Amino acid sequence: RGAVQLRSGSRQQQDDDDGGGRGRAAPSSAATTDEELLAGFFMQFVTLSDMEVITTIWSYENGMEERFQACDEQTAAREAEAGARAPDAKCMLFDENTELAFVEFFFDSEASNYAFDTPQILPAKGARGLTPKIVEFFIDDEELEGVFTADFQCSAEAKGMTVPVKIVVPVTKKSQIAFFVLKRCGGGFNSAIVLNYVQDDDSLTPMSTEGTLSPIVVPADSSGSTLSIMLNSTNGELVFKAPMLQSSDIAVCNASLRGAARGGALGEAPAALVVQYDCLKKGTVDLTLTIGIPPWNDVVARWKKECSDAKSSASAPGSSAPKSDTGEASKPSPVSNELASSALVVTVGGAVIDVYRDGAPSDAFSLQFNALESIDDRHYKVPATQARLGLLVANGAGPTDADDGSRVLRRATVTVSKPEALSTVVRMAGAGPLQAGEERSVQLLLACRRSGKVNVLVTIAVDAPSSTQVRSSTLEFGFVKQCSNPRKLKESGFLVTVRSYMILIVAASVVALAIFLYGGKRLVDFIRTRGQTSYIAASSAEN
Repeated sequence: RGAVQLRSGSRQQQDDDDGGGRGRAAPSSAATTDEELLAGFFMQFVTLSDMEVITTIWSYENGMEERFQACDEQTAAREAEAGARAPDAKCMLFDENTELAFVEFFFDSEASNYAFDTPQILPAKGARGLTPKIVEFFIDDEELEGVFTADFQCSAEAKGMTVPVKIVVPVTKKSQIAFFVLKRCGGGFNSAIVLNYVQDDDSLTPMSTEGTLSPIVVPADSSGSTLSIMLNSTNGELVFKAPMLQSSDIAVCNASLRGAARGGALGEAPAALVVQYDCLKKGTVDLTLTIGIPPWNDVVARWKKECSDAKSSASAPGSSAPKSDTGEASKPSPVSNELASSALVVTVGGAVIDVYRDGAPSDAFSLQFNALESIDDRHYKVPATQARLGLLVANGAGPTDADDGSRVLRRATVTVSKPEALSTVVRMAGAGPLQAGEERSVQLLLACRRSGKVNVLVTIAVDAPSSTQVRSSTLEFGFVKQCSNPRKLKESGFLVTVRSYMILIVAASVVALAIFLYGGKRLVDFIRTRGQTSYIAASSAEN
């Protein structure tokens, strides 16, 4: 079985098993012996990026996978000393661009039959500049699964070093699973982190990540910008913290973030940061975006935003006196014109459930950005079995001499409370003006990655013709997505793991294709644009 150790420290003797873990008979839910409990246990590393990579550590019946059996303490020390990655290396290496290791495990018996506890993570004796710890450990008794996250915590002192790390996972009252991995530390400036400004035609303008002022000047008639950030590395995955955005003068312009505003994982697929501007008076401000990506230097980007007057801004959702991201109140707009979003109506579901009407979300969709971390039972819930949600945006404006009633839906952005648990794709049907009385569909694809409840905030930027006195604005609403782990699937009494793929191309607009592989069965689910109808039903795909 590999490195299964008795709690007393002696090695437990196990017979070799030639059978595959997925071809076994399912262990009884009443399993109580040490051997039965270990036979019903599965553990794997999994990445957070949308093109996920899964590495099995411990499989049903077979126990420890061969690559982890081969990486004992002596082998790990020898390969760490060699430094460079040899072609015949046996140990799993987490390189400079992977600072967190995510582990999930599944079990077939009740959790009370096991003796799960917070895993231990230990660097090699004498290792300097590396203080790893477990930063998350959670058991879901109902789903029969658990997760933990190992934070390697490299310091500047460890830059360039490769260190053996031992992880010990308590499983039963008698046994624990122990294995070694290697961690190579980074630090300083990371040239693999790429930040771009997305132009209106979807072309990309590179931005400095070291705080140098960019030549980009956002014109006064623009109410928002999109930035894309990615890791130009095929193997790495860096987790970034919630970005911070500051304006040099909030009396002239406030700015706030949506999209990847709660942080997330950097990989080959870009993450989108959507900036919303709220101009309060004429002037020009410097915007500074700071993103923490330890152990590397912070990413710092700077650019300018011009403002003519409050007419050219996007007002903060649900507030006539908006605040900056630091919470400092700013002066209300001196112009009290009608908001472009006030005439719009958003509905969901075959029963035409009101989401947004008369300039405000309904109570069931009244989630706010500053309460994104709190689950409220009164909010609308999308069940775990539903992976797609359809919305309909209708323009109820009445044409006048000064306003023909047309509105332009500029972009739809999704912000989630737990990016590690839920990936999203949003697609709006068609571009251009939405005339009075017309409707447009918005499709949301909700791809769960872990079990739990996730708040989902949808923000739609709305403009009006420049000839009117109607202010550009945003409409914002939210709901709760209930998730189950898509990599765990019951099939004919078996517990198996599966891969889930989502391809996100943020810089080239929003993608409409998501591919999920479930137990060898391919489900290709296209997000279809719905025709204009009096309402749009909530579309769902069974997980």
